[in-house]
Amino acid sequence: MKWRWPDFAPHEVLSPDGMEQHKRGNLMVQPSAMDSLQSFRQKLRFPILINFAHLKRRGYRSPQENMAIGGAMFSRHVQGIAFDITCQDLTTEELFHAAIQHGFGGVGLYREQNFVHVDTRAKGVEPITWIK
Repeated sequence: MKWRWPDFAPHEVLSPDGMEQHKRGNLMVQPSAMDSLQSFRQKLRFPILINFAHLKRRGYRSPQENMAIGGAMFSRHVQGIAFDITCQDLTTEELFHAAIQHGFGGVGLYREQNFVHVDTRAKGVEPITWIK
């Protein structure tokens, strides 16, 4: 599948294992999740950084990579529907509230680590939110 999200490069979103799959023509992140992230970026009008990119923790992680960093067993990152994001132009709390308003299925605020988790899980009436 051709990469169609202009504000994000594959190496920002995909882990090293995900990049290897991408080179083989496999997209390890769900296109609908990337569409949601792209529309959120356009709505914000500020750059979004995929948190921990320099530590290879990006959006998608393979099960092995997820285990190596202590990720949750059923992580949505492994499913290709989650991203840990930051924005230099907004506080973490402002980004958290903007993500809730955008309508992500799951939004988590990680104050001490200075990032917001967003994912496109199926949602009910309200998105699932948490603060750690």
